[in-house]
Amino acid sequence: MASINQNPAATLLPNFRNLGVMLRVLVIVTALTVVAAMLKSTNSSALLEQWVGIAAVVQPIAIISVLMLGAVNSWLHRIEYRSAVVLIVLAELAITLAVLRFGEPILQIGIDSLNDREVVAIVIPERPPHKVLDPLSVNRTELTIHLPD
Repeated sequence: MASINQNPAATLLPNFRNLGVMLRVLVIVTALTVVAAMLKSTNSSALLEQWVGIAAVVQPIAIISVLMLGAVNSWLHRIEYRSAVVLIVLAELAITLAVLRFGEPILQIGIDSLNDREVVAIVIPERPPHKVLDPLSVNRTELTIHLPD
C-alpha cells in the first residue's frame, strides 16, 4: 500500500541544476584525478606534475559536462530513465572526444615540454616602469606625485 503524497513514478536522475549536485560531481572528478595521478606517478615528487597534467585534460571535460547537464536537465527528466542514461553516456563521450580533438594544441603543451619546468607570468604594464613602481602617481604627465623615502 502506497503512502499519501508519494509519487511511484519518481525520476531516479538527480537535479543537475542543483549546486550541491554540481559540487559533488566536480569533487568526485577531482578526487579521481588525484587517485589516477597517484597510480601513475612513481614517486612523490612526480605526483604533482602527474596530477596537473591529468587535471588539465579532465577539468574542461567536467565543467562542460556539468554545464550541459544543467542545460538539458528538464528535458532529461521528461524522457524514460534508461534513455536518459544512454543519452548522458553518449553526450559524455562526445564531449570527451571533442575536448581531446579540438583542445589538442593546448593540451600538448604540458609541464614536461617546458625547459626548466617553470611557468613564469609576465606582466606588461600600461605605464612606463618609473610610473609603475610609484604607487601614488597619477596617470598624467603633468601631474605626478613623488614621495621621497
